[in-house]
Amino acid sequence: MKCLCAVLLLAFGLAAPAAAQRTTGEIIGRIVDESGSVLPGGTVTLRGAGVAGTPAVVSSETGTYRFPVLPSGT
Repeated sequence: MKCLCAVLLLAFGLAAPAAAQRTTGEIIGRIVDESGSVLPGGTVTLRGAGVAGTPAVVSSETGTYRFPVLPSGT
C-alpha cells in the first residue's frame, strides 16, 4: 500500500510541471450590458498579430464565449 501511494504521489508530482509546457492558450469570457445582465447571442471577434484570420464566436445563453487552442502571444 505504501508503494502504491508513493507511485501515485510521484506521478502527480511529475504531471504538474508537464502542464506548464503548453504552447497554446484559450480565452474565456462573458458578455454583459451596463446593468450586469448577460447578453446571449452576442458575437465576439478576436484580432491580433498571432491569430490567423479573425475568428468569431457567438455567446451562449449565459453570455459566455470561448476561443480554444490559441497560439501563445501577448
